[in-house]
Amino acid sequence: MRDGSCALCRHDEILEIEAKTSGYRGHLSPLVAAHGTGGVFSSEPDRGAFLAYVCRKCGHTQWFAQSPADIPVGGPGIRLLKGAPPPGESYR
Repeated sequence: MRDGSCALCRHDEILEIEAKTSGYRGHLSPLVAAHGTGGVFSSEPDRGAFLAYVCRKCGHTQWFAQSPADIPVGGPGIRLLKGAPPPGESYR
């Protein structure tokens, strides 16, 4: 979808939308995978802002987090799940 083609119906018009959430007094904030600590004045930034990709024909939607490698493992509510390696690759 990020290449401008729907993964479901192959339509060629995709909307890229920065996901926002309503916060204090209606202030819009980015929807993120991991929040920084310390509130609004934190020196640790939020990580993994979400983008939604929506097909203008069928409505199929995919979500992606920006810079996923920067999302801290072990943060509040975050754990890393590791599956088996693809066939033909070793575990190392």
